[in-house]
Amino acid sequence: MYELEITLVGVTITIIILVLLSRSIKKVNQYEKGIVERFNAYKETVEPGYA
Repeated sequence: MYELEITLVGVTITIIILVLLSRSIKKVNQYEKGIVERFNAYKETVEPGYA
C-alpha cells in the first residue's frame, strides 16, 4: 500500500525537477547575444548557444 504512495511522490518530484530544469535553459540564436540576470539584476552577457 505504501509502495504506491512512495512511487507517486517520487514521480511527482521528478516531474517538478524536469519542468524547472527545462524552464531554466535558454537558447541564444547565432546572431544574438544573451543577457543573464539573477534576481532581476544583470550578471553577465553570453555568446550564442545554450545559456
